[in-house]
Amino acid sequence: MRLHELSRRQLYRAAFVVFCLVPTVLVLAWGIGRRLPGTVTAEQQTLATLLGMPVTLVDVSYPRPGATLYHGLELHDVETGALVLRCPTLEVIDTGAQHVVRTGPIEIDAAHASQLWQLLERRLRQPPASAPAVRLLAGHVTWRNAQTEQTFTDVSGLLHPAANGNEAELSFRLAGEQMPEPIALHVARRLSGGRPTSRFSLRTGSTPLPATVFAPLIDASGWLGTRCRFHGWLWLDEAADGWHGELSGRLSQLDLDALVSQHFPHSLSASADVVIERARWENSRLIEAVGTVQAGPGVVSRGLVHAGIAALHLGHEPAPVISGKMLPFERLAFDFAVDASGVKLVGRAAGDSPGGVLTGRLEQGPLVNLWQAPKETQSIAALLQTLVPVSQLQVSATRETDLLLRHLPAPQLVAPPNAKATEPSAHLRLNGVK
Repeated sequence: MRLHELSRRQLYRAAFVVFCLVPTVLVLAWGIGRRLPGTVTAEQQTLATLLGMPVTLVDVSYPRPGATLYHGLELHDVETGALVLRCPTLEVIDTGAQHVVRTGPIEIDAAHASQLWQLLERRLRQPPASAPAVRLLAGHVTWRNAQTEQTFTDVSGLLHPAANGNEAELSFRLAGEQMPEPIALHVARRLSGGRPTSRFSLRTGSTPLPATVFAPLIDASGWLGTRCRFHGWLWLDEAADGWHGELSGRLSQLDLDALVSQHFPHSLSASADVVIERARWENSRLIEAVGTVQAGPGVVSRGLVHAGIAALHLGHEPAPVISGKMLPFERLAFDFAVDASGVKLVGRAAGDSPGGVLTGRLEQGPLVNLWQAPKETQSIAALLQTLVPVSQLQVSATRETDLLLRHLPAPQLVAPPNAKATEPSAHLRLNGVK
């Protein structure tokens, strides 16, 4: 049946309205709606709920189906509101199988980076099937603290479900360094025997890693200094009874002032290289460590030299000489082995004087051994007495007392009435000096 001309025109107009005009209007309305100010606010709230952190955005756009582009993204500390992360552009692409996150340059404030670590921990603790895998592709990430900054390139990460849990993998290179292989970080959360466990592992590849990157886990710069770098590998397992793990590697440019002077009533200033052949932890306690230490030149307090001789027997009965509280030294070098039986030292500071641990020149005189390694293994208590001077508050150093001390108030150091001061006023006697 042939339609009348007027009927055909009406049919064409209806088809145009249904198949062209209406979809176009709906798409325009959808696009305009997504550009309204309320859309940015809604996206901020959605991200804040998802991440558990305050979020600010400058703008949001939708360049193609399944893709969301965030502009001027900032994450803030939950309690203080301090800036944690800033990223000028971040695109999230939903591929169905996973979410791909592509970012522009990222800036992270190391002082508040623990918030990001907590975010990762929360995600790892979720049921494996509750969220899709996430792949991260970032060109540059800059890690900043009050003293230094470090930029990482070729940053790539993957957060995905695994057997009985979730895993996160991250690889990156240091900007300006020739690195044949990237640094690799792996974090896993699993159920083992009905109990949740966490594993953290790191391999630095061929390039040392700044210790400041460990800020979310430990106060590395507070103990090792801001210039210290780690080259090697480590793994740590967290279980109900604490951390278990192993480490092997090299700590270069370790700041002895940060390690000793900032935590104990002594002074020791120098840059050190520490090679750790192996170190093992059980129940969050170091049970074995073997390695070498080399440092110097530097400055050591007379009180520390005195304490080493008195407690660790780092010398023989000697003849007089040091005056003044601080003493320049030439070299500190020794091999060490630490386990439950005690501390064994082998001096390497003076090649022509075997056993020398610490060498120096007194009043422009000849090089002498300020410390000499004892032949016998010394107790762990002797090491503690060297670092912490004699006090009237003494207690046996055992596993049983440690269990109690962890849960009781800790008193301050108080020297007994008849004890020598940390910095003795008398001349110190050193072996080999007449």
